[in-house]
Amino acid sequence: IFSSDYASGADDILRCTRHGRGRLAAAKMGSALLIDLGVFALCFSSFLAVMYFAFGFDDITSAELLPLFDGIDMLQVGARNMQNYALLQALGRQKKPVLLKRGLAATYEEWMASAEYILREGNPNVVLCERGIRSYQSGTRGTLDLAAVPVMQSLTHLPVLVDPSHAAGVSEWVSALGRAAVAAGADGLMVEVHPEPDRALSDGQQALLPEEFAQLAEDARRIAGR
Repeated sequence: IFSSDYASGADDILRCTRHGRGRLAAAKMGSALLIDLGVFALCFSSFLAVMYFAFGFDDITSAELLPLFDGIDMLQVGARNMQNYALLQALGRQKKPVLLKRGLAATYEEWMASAEYILREGNPNVVLCERGIRSYQSGTRGTLDLAAVPVMQSLTHLPVLVDPSHAAGVSEWVSALGRAAVAAGADGLMVEVHPEPDRALSDGQQALLPEEFAQLAEDARRIAGR
């Protein structure tokens, strides 16, 4: 199983999901299992080697790979793959929802153009996600651009989520950024959650505990008036 928290292991994701606390907290603050296609690029050579020897696939964008995703609710394109056009076009030829994260230094126009690669292939199920951009400050992992929420909502019909976990890089600040994102009008939040952050193999420092996530979800509903 590949998941958005792939480096922490499938068992961790399933444990969170069984308790109703998945990594993706969308408009209704529900839970979902998300596959992060960023892992494919990070481990591109190794992944292709495994897929070739195990399944005979030699093309990462092949439609033959899609049955492997049958149990997945949404496919995520990470920030570093926002301009991987072959991948975006392949995702446009299937019907699962696609979460498209903004690139580290992408403009609003470039972000929209990447979404168009998916949309024009026939898949209308695209969700945008602001996850922080690169700037001159070093106090947080990224600079959360909350202006992206109202601006992108005015420029496109697509839902706009915010990922405060990657922007903050430290769990202590995630909830505050999440509340600010909801106040700015975000259609949902994408939050890193782990039952034992100290044991996470990746990004444990920015992961909320399940009870912290539950509090954030409650705060978000209140701010959004739901």
